[in-house]
This record gives sequence, C-alpha cells and structure tokens, in this order.
Amino acid sequence: MSSSSSSTQPWRPLLPRSPPPSRRPPLPPLSALGRTEPTRGGVGTSFEGVYGRWTLTEADVLEVRAYRASLCVSALAFALCVAGSGGLSGGFDAPSASPLPTLPAPAVDALAAASALGLGAALALVHVYVAPLKRALQLLWLLGCAGAVAVAAGHGVLYEAGAASPSPSDLVAVSASSSIAAAVAGDPGSIWLVGPAAAAATGLAFKEGICFGKLEAALLFLAIPSLCLFHLLAPAVGVYGPAIVPLERLGSVMVSAFALVFAFSKLGQPEAEDIGDKSVFDFRKLGPEEQAAALERARMRAAFGGGGDGSRGGPAGGGGGGSEEEF
Repeated sequence: MSSSSSSTQPWRPLLPRSPPPSRRPPLPPLSALGRTEPTRGGVGTSFEGVYGRWTLTEADVLEVRAYRASLCVSALAFALCVAGSGGLSGGFDAPSASPLPTLPAPAVDALAAASALGLGAALALVHVYVAPLKRALQLLWLLGCAGAVAVAAGHGVLYEAGAASPSPSDLVAVSASSSIAAAVAGDPGSIWLVGPAAAAATGLAFKEGICFGKLEAALLFLAIPSLCLFHLLAPAVGVYGPAIVPLERLGSVMVSAFALVFAFSKLGQPEAEDIGDKSVFDFRKLGPEEQAAALERARMRAAFGGGGDGSRGGPAGGGGGGSEEEF
C-alpha cells in the first residue's frame, strides 16, 4: 500500500516541445482558422484568436468601412457603366436597341475607371490570411488595368464627336468615338487583356463566398468567368454579331446585379468578421523567436482548456469549431 502510493507521480500535461528559434514555426491549418458564429461588438471588444486574444480598435473599424465602401463604389460604378453603354454591347448595338439612354464615351470610361479603382482599393484593404494569394489578386488587377490601357491604344479611343455609328455586320465594329467598354465588346480577343482584372474580382468573390457563405458572392464567382468565356469563345462556335447582343447584355446585367447585392449586403455585417483572426496577422509580424513563444503560449492555453474565461471565439478563430474557413 505504501509502496504504491510512493510510486504515484503527480499528473502533468504533456506539452510538445517548441521548435528551435532558428526555424520559423508553421501556421496552423485553415481548419483552425474557421469562423465561428457571428460576433457583434464595437471598438474595444476582445476576441479569442488562434495565438491569443485580440481587441477590435477604431483603426480596424475604419479599415473595414473603407473596404466595404470600395466594394460599393466598384459595384455601383460598374452597374452605371453597364446601363450607360447599352449592357456593354455597344460594339454591335444600334442606338434604338437599348431601353436605357446611352452615356457619352468619356463618361462610360470614367465609370469603368471608377469601378476598377474601387476594386483595387478593396483588394488592398481586404484581410487575407494567405499573403501570396492577396498579392496574386492584386497583380491580376494591375495586369487587367494595363490591358485596358492597351485596348484603348489599340482601338484608337479618341472620343471624336460625330463619328459614324459602327455597322452591325462588322466583326469588330468599334468607331473612333467608342468607349473602352465598347472596344472590349466589339473585340473578343481583348478579354485576354482586361480579363485578369475580372479574374481578380472573381477571386475576391470566391474569398467572400467561402468565408461567409454569401450566395450572391457565389453567384458572382460563377457569373464573371462565364460572361468572359462566353464573349471569348462565342465566335469560335459561330455565335457573333447582332445575335450575341441580347445574351451578353443579359450576362452583364446579371453580373452588375450580383455585384450590387453583394457589395451593399456587406454594410450590415459586423466589422469584426471582415477583420478575421487578428492574432494571425500579429503573429506574422513577429520574429522567429517571438513566434515560437507565441506558439508555446497557444499550446499552454489549449492544454489547460483555452482562455479559461468561458468566452466564445472570435469571428475567425478561437476554437476551430466552425465549419467555414477564412482565407
């Protein structure tokens, strides 16, 4: 009896050893960054993250509002561009074919530029855990903007007043007074130049759809590449000229409608959701030794039952109990 009691050792949690300071610790899997139930809280609210607690600051809220405002500007400008250019089918459109009044070419291009700038600002402000993915989206946006300039130069967009209307029988019917949007509509090959910007918008829609389960983001993710591919490949199957106008107009209107619903639905989301797990971003700013210490503290919290205060996890981390993932 005495020998068995003396041999009993006190229980201690088995903690994995920390990685050497010279090696950068790996990030947790995406499943550990899953968003839990939406958490509403203003400035000063604390959340439990993967690498510790973090607090929502006034700067965080302003950044999220700027991101959402950029989305709204981009979506609204694109919708006005579609409406003012006859559904982006100006390359073959007769003036009486569109029920909406058409805008002058400089106004259409100004709206297209505003939409592109809004998208670029959103891509700069969005919180994405995978940094190379964010940089890739920004690079695609930059390539698409450069491609739009190339389209303008290649088609001679000069805004000359009184230029003759394009003939519907021409394969590429773009006059000197046409906008860049009409130049793209009249030349399917121009998708190779401006398409990267559309791919960047598609990637942002994919991120939002995966993170927050937004139906309109998923529809936008499907509609943008479908419209671009249809415009690019339709001539190969013999569908081009005036017959393509109603189809492309419908596709353009659908994309603009999905973009508007998606952008303005973001205004009602809690700001903390668009921040994600701020502890992950703070973790990446640390040096290797500080990252190792942060990982050790995270393991200690996990070994002793988490934060110990019974609070639920933040909008993008904390217990990995959510089924959704944040990028």
